[in-house]
Amino acid sequence: MCELLEVSRSGFYKWRKTRDGGPSPAQQRRADLDARVAAFHKASDGVYGASRILADLRADDETQTRSPPRPAHNQTPTHHLTGK
Repeated sequence: MCELLEVSRSGFYKWRKTRDGGPSPAQQRRADLDARVAAFHKASDGVYGASRILADLRADDETQTRSPPRPAHNQTPTHHLTGK
């Protein structure tokens, strides 16, 4: 089958494992972190930016965050827009 699809056996089995295994621990952690970032942003009425949210995460004992935290693919904005 691998020859027909022109893929390596190891690549096929890796794909099958990831397809059947659900999200990886890193993907689960990223989803949890995104949810926490969105919650802090919503609690601030959309005013807090990335640096303030990072401070809130650190105050909440989150030590493994990137600096500054941003939602995946900017799905949830973490900035406040002001009119001119």
